Amino acid sequence: MKKTLILGTILLLTSACDAVPNTIAAAEQAASVEFTDVSGHWAKDAVRNAVVKGYVDGYPDGSFKPDNSVSRAEFITMLSKALNEKVEVSNGEWYQPYVNAVVANGVHRYEDFTQDINGPITRQEMARLVVRATDGKTREKDAIMSDAAFVYNATVNGLIQGLNNGELGLDQATTRGQAVTVIQRVLEKNSGKKLETDNAAIQRAEVALNGTNFFTTLGRQAAKNVGTTYDLGGDVKMTINEIYFVDTSAGPSPYDWLLSGAKRSDKKSFDNSYVFIFKVKYDLGQKGNRGGSFLISDRFNMGVWADVSNPQYIYGGVGAYHVGVVDSYMIFARDKKDFEGKGFYPRFIINNKIYDLLMPDAK
Repeated sequence: MKKTLILGTILLLTSACDAVPNTIAAAEQAASVEFTDVSGHWAKDAVRNAVVKGYVDGYPDGSFKPDNSVSRAEFITMLSKALNEKVEVSNGEWYQPYVNAVVANGVHRYEDFTQDINGPITRQEMARLVVRATDGKTREKDAIMSDAAFVYNATVNGLIQGLNNGELGLDQATTRGQAVTVIQRVLEKNSGKKLETDNAAIQRAEVALNGTNFFTTLGRQAAKNVGTTYDLGGDVKMTINEIYFVDTSAGPSPYDWLLSGAKRSDKKSFDNSYVFIFKVKYDLGQKGNRGGSFLISDRFNMGVWADVSNPQYIYGGVGAYHVGVVDSYMIFARDKKDFEGKGFYPRFIINNKIYDLLMPDAK
């Protein structure tokens, strides 16, 4: 029986395709490639290298239009040419030979695009193609991989970096500048080069995949809390949708904005602190009379960790007549020095029942 290869949760891509032959001294020839609208553009070097390698051209008016969107057909054609794939002449649209080539090589699957192939390719769609282009296992016919796993692997291997503050922009159209930059990274990875990564983008991609950023920030797997609904009492249910960990001494985090204007209950600063941020949904029911109000932190907390207040983002108390659904956050902070020389086993408490945040360390 044929076994199906499942590629999901956290898969680090280590293998590479056969390197693309580089018969052109790109560094010397790129200097001769000039466009009227590329000087000073962030992607100018990738544009020049792409033109030198021959997998993309400029426009007759001398421009490259690096900020114009690139279609699915155009990106597939560029990628196929860059990978030096064998293309057979066929009847049909101009792009069909290149589509057939990447499908034959497992880099693309016809079912990947349900939209118009001449429409702009999204960053999500690009992630599928570039991950398969750099890892043979993902090209196997029986390989199954979620969109979130494709994006995670694309970011952790440096194929795709984030936009502003690590934002992934998965539904956004890919520009010509972004396209040639990503294809250049594909070629570099296939040649054995270790690519620069964007930690903020990796965190966001891990959250999209698993609901937490714990592996990226702590090197630990999360316990199974995300997606779980808990009873807070008084006809109130709370579902944990995502959990973020922030080490405030480790540089900028994509979740720092949730600490802007926030205050710790112990009145300490957030400097040199560990912070856990829970993205939650409260279902307050429809009765509208629960016999009294209560603070969320009285029923959901992290013990000695300081509760964090931020009226802009945190729904802190349930009123006696509150009803409906509320999306909110709960934040807890503690000084890093409290853990010096000790293990790190954070837990949260709901109505006196204790839950681990992290899986046990591997033995």
